[in-house]
Amino acid sequence: MRKSSWIAVVFGVVLVSHTAKAAPSRDCTLIADVKTGTMLVQSGVCDQRISPASSFKLVLALMGFDSGVLLSPDVPVWHFRQGYPDWMPVWRNPTSPRGWLRDSVLWYSMVLTGKMGHATLQRYVDAFSYGNRDLTAPVQKGAILPVAYWVNSSLAISPLEQMAFLQKMLSGKLPVSADAVRKTMATAPSFRDADGDTVFGKTGSGLGTGRNLTRDPAVQFGWFVGWADLRGRRVVFVRLVREDDRREGFAGPRARDGLLADLPRLVAR
Repeated sequence: MRKSSWIAVVFGVVLVSHTAKAAPSRDCTLIADVKTGTMLVQSGVCDQRISPASSFKLVLALMGFDSGVLLSPDVPVWHFRQGYPDWMPVWRNPTSPRGWLRDSVLWYSMVLTGKMGHATLQRYVDAFSYGNRDLTAPVQKGAILPVAYWVNSSLAISPLEQMAFLQKMLSGKLPVSADAVRKTMATAPSFRDADGDTVFGKTGSGLGTGRNLTRDPAVQFGWFVGWADLRGRRVVFVRLVREDDRREGFAGPRARDGLLADLPRLVAR
């Protein structure tokens, strides 16, 4: 597949930039207390499903560690091959699980799902009650990698469903080993919020969904999902932003940066 085609496929995701007082807003921000399950913040449109895009890499990591295909944050290292998605130069390097999540390497995800197999992937998605659980996208003729079901394809999830998954993962309520959860958390990218606290999470970015959730190449959407320990309280969060104007770069990092700036204030409320 041509590079331009891969880009059109991968970035079919919608991000929402949140402002706490915006109402009504198509963006969504959710923050919940892991221990009590109490929703601390719920703002915007949070019940509409959309492609999870690269936010699904956290889910794939959990599957990979639980199934034994992934062994540690640094093992296995897989190597780039000609024909893999490569429009980001860093994607052409040998990649470990840690580098995969940090650099959002699409082909590593696809190799991982190929090693697990479709039946295993479907079993996990069903067990996690992940979104619409739909992995029925057709295989592309001549493709050297499995279908990326989570990228502008059949799989879709709402912010509220993303939140439910994260809460269950961090509470030990998913049918996976505690070791798989620990390794996933140890592999996740880390950032600093406005107060300097460490925040863990994964972005996802894409193009193609407009005001009425119709295909529109003039907009972007982006996710940032994850968790943080703030003043003795562990929280999980989901931010989805939708942008109706074409901007440079990707919406996922903008969703992340906005959430990192807002998180201390929102939790303090």
